[in-house]
Amino acid sequence: MPPKVSVLIINYNYGRFLGDAVESVLSQDFRGETEVLVVDDGSTDDSAERIKPYLDRVSWLPKPNGGQVSAFNYGLAHARGEWIGLLEADDTWEKDKLSKTFARLEKDPGATLIQHWLLQTDAGLRALEDYAYPAGPERFTFDDTLVGLPYGGTSCIVFNRARLSPFLPLPENLPYGADICLRWAAAALAPLANIPELLGKRRIHGDNLFGRTLYDSPAKVRTAHAFHAELFRYLDKVTSLTGARPSPASLLHISVEKAQQDLFFLRYERGTAAAFSGWLALAALLPFSAGSAFKLLTTLLIVFSPPFYLRLQNLYSGLRSSAGKNHG
Repeated sequence: MPPKVSVLIINYNYGRFLGDAVESVLSQDFRGETEVLVVDDGSTDDSAERIKPYLDRVSWLPKPNGGQVSAFNYGLAHARGEWIGLLEADDTWEKDKLSKTFARLEKDPGATLIQHWLLQTDAGLRALEDYAYPAGPERFTFDDTLVGLPYGGTSCIVFNRARLSPFLPLPENLPYGADICLRWAAAALAPLANIPELLGKRRIHGDNLFGRTLYDSPAKVRTAHAFHAELFRYLDKVTSLTGARPSPASLLHISVEKAQQDLFFLRYERGTAAAFSGWLALAALLPFSAGSAFKLLTTLLIVFSPPFYLRLQNLYSGLRSSAGKNHG
């Protein structure tokens, strides 16, 4: 018998996109029981009007603004499903997303979380050309999630509520990052099940919290800097409850990523001299190798011109993406 699924659509001032998100859930070909909960996190736009045509088929849950994690917790408290699916209100699902999710679960019945790829699009749901999507893998380990895999965002996640109950609700001093927390907790219990298919669309537009990067403005970096400090406190909780231990390679990756973020933070907040000190701290972490030398050379650009570094990084990413497509 198919499980009961609760879909939480998290909305904040995305009224213009909300109908697309709701329609994409209501049109699923999944044969199990599905409830749809739209959690509105204190929107000030016309979201309340936009949802009215759907109120016979979805539950509208307005609340004061508190951030993505707060909205997730609020929706979860009202959900009755055994499995929970997440969808940001500016994203959409393909009609077979849920049916393929639970077909995949038959292959990995012990998985706590199932996910898939999201097609990156513009505001009009037109595909962005400079993104590539791997042909695999089918599973992600705890260490994979710590080094930045598995590529997805919030809108590709379906998880088992009971198995993650020791980690819920999520800490509301995190304004966002529910997907990261859920992946860490789930992968600490069992490898994540992945469907390497495009079963949804993620809009990249002017109102995204980060869009393509979190490093292109001082405000974003300040927010991210505080966020990651809280996030790693949550990671301590996960490792404490599960006994899962990051590998030395994962710990090094986390330290290097934090040092690079500190480098941007110091450059934006305190200037070139402080950023150079941060660059030296990054250098002290890196092992001796050609790859480390390349990273040190490129990140030195952050000290003098973060915009120039980001332009080069985007160019490099575009060349790698093109090479991957040509190779495929």
